[in-house]
Amino acid sequence: MCRFFTSQQQESSGLIDEEFTVARLYISKMKAEVKTMVKRSKQLESSQAESSQKLEETESDLTACKLRISQCEAKIKSLSDSLQNVEHKKRQLEENVDLLNDEIVRIRAEERVNAMEKENEIQSANEVKEAVEKQIQSHREAHQKQISSLRDELDSKEKLITELQE
Repeated sequence: MCRFFTSQQQESSGLIDEEFTVARLYISKMKAEVKTMVKRSKQLESSQAESSQKLEETESDLTACKLRISQCEAKIKSLSDSLQNVEHKKRQLEENVDLLNDEIVRIRAEERVNAMEKENEIQSANEVKEAVEKQIQSHREAHQKQISSLRDELDSKEKLITELQE
């Protein structure tokens, strides 16, 4: 019977040793996995910190770009307004020049008529007056056509500016 206990004890002891060995292997494997996970976690935290920093830098760059864009848009609007004001003043000056030219032609025609009337050539003076009036009328028509084409050109350029702004 002693042999039986000894043999059983040896078997039990062998099984226990084997189970301890298996447990040690599992523990070693777990330690290695934990170390790997800790290392990977640190890498991920480092990567996350770098990504956060890059994100902040990109956001600040984006904010600066948005500011520049808004400044450029304001400048474009200001320049467009100035251009429209200049064009309006230009139109007014052109109209004033045309009115003054018409006045000059009329005064010259009156001078001619007066000179002819003094010479008692009333009929010739009337003919000259009619010719001058026809000349004035043709000048007005040509001027109106020119103004119309200039205004059409201005409108198309303003539309182009508006499209470019959008």
